Amino acid sequence: AEEVFFDEHTDASYLTLAPVGSLPGLQMRDASGTSWLDVESGLGGQGAHLIVFIGDFLEVLTNGRYTAARHRVARRLPE
Repeated sequence: AEEVFFDEHTDASYLTLAPVGSLPGLQMRDASGTSWLDVESGLGGQGAHLIVFIGDFLEVLTNGRYTAARHRVARRLPE
């Protein structure tokens, strides 16, 4: 089971920069849009410290070439 703090959304901005670890439970949709990926575990320990989300304005500006990132904040509840 999960508890969702911020429901699925895109950001209205051009870009959103978020330090990794600043939002525990940050998840984003996979490329197919069918499942959620945990941002921190999805980085595979490659030393990334910042995640960049494409926003709605940039999607419009690029005529859909870059699409706004669907994301949310949720945490898994203990069984």
